[in-house]
Amino acid sequence: MDLVPRAGAVTLVVLGDPAKVDDVVALAVRAGGRRGGAGWLVLDVPVDRLPIRGRAAAGASGASGPPASDGSYGGRLVGPDIVEAPVPTERTDAQADPFADAVLVGGAKGYRCSGVALDATHVLTAGHCAPATHVGIGTHADAATRVEVTRSDVHPVADAAVLTLAAPIAVGVHPRRGVRDTTAPTGRVRILGFGVRDPLRFTGFGVRRQVDLNVTGWGCPPRRAAALGCRPGLELHLRDSAGNDTCFGDSGGPVFEATPTGWRLVAITSRGSQPRRVLCGEGGIYTRLDWLAPWLLEVITP
Repeated sequence: MDLVPRAGAVTLVVLGDPAKVDDVVALAVRAGGRRGGAGWLVLDVPVDRLPIRGRAAAGASGASGPPASDGSYGGRLVGPDIVEAPVPTERTDAQADPFADAVLVGGAKGYRCSGVALDATHVLTAGHCAPATHVGIGTHADAATRVEVTRSDVHPVADAAVLTLAAPIAVGVHPRRGVRDTTAPTGRVRILGFGVRDPLRFTGFGVRRQVDLNVTGWGCPPRRAAALGCRPGLELHLRDSAGNDTCFGDSGGPVFEATPTGWRLVAITSRGSQPRRVLCGEGGIYTRLDWLAPWLLEVITP
C-alpha cells in the first residue's frame, strides 16, 4: 500500500509491531492519519491535528503515557548533552542519590511517566499521567522499588496531579518554589525524566536522564503565548538551541533551578511547545511550582 503525503501533513513511520504503540496509533488515526499493514505503520497526519507534541531531554522506551485532555503527550529527554544514570549493580541507596526524588509513575499497563517527590508520601506529576496506580523509586525501571498509589488528585486547571502513596519513601526531597517566589529564573536549570531516547522507535524508556540548560526568564510572554502554546503566569517555556529537550515519558518530571544554596524545584514537565514540526526537540512547556503552591498546600496538608 503506497501512501502519498498530503499537503499540510507530516508522515510518521513506526517500526515494529504497531500494537506496542496503541495509544499513539489511536490518536494519530483519530487525527486523520492512514495506516499501513501488519508489522509496520505509516501515518500521514495533518499537521494542525497532530496529537503528538515535541519535547526532548530524557528518554523512554515502552509505553509513553496516556494523552492529556487535549490529546497531547508528555515529554522525553533527548539531545546531544543528555546525561544518563549508570546501571545500578544493586538496588540504589535512595539516601545517597541526590536526585532520588525524581521517580517513575505507572498505571495499569506499567510505568509511563515521570514525577517528583514532594515529601515521603506525596508525588507530583503531570495531570495527564493520572490516575496512577504506583510509582517507582530508582534510576532504572527494571530495578525500581514499587510503591502503590492510594489516591490521585488532579488540578482543575494546570497539568498537574498529586499522588498519595500507600507507604512512605526514604528519599531526600528538594525545596520548591512557593507562592511568593515569582521572580523569573535565570542561570542554570536541570531537567530530569525517564522518557524515551528515540521518539520514532519508542525505545529507551525507564532510564533516568538529565540535562542542564540555561534559562533567561519564564519564556512565555503574553505576546508570544499563543504562538508557543503556553500560558503566561502559569507555565515556563524552555527551548535549547542544541536540540536538548523533553519527550514521551518525561511528563511530570522535575525541573530544578540552581540557587546559591543548592537545587530548587521550579517546574514539572507538561508538554511540547508549538509549532509541532517534530516529535521532540523544539522546546517544551513546564508547569510552574509557584503557581501550584497554594493548591499543593491544600492537597498535601493533613
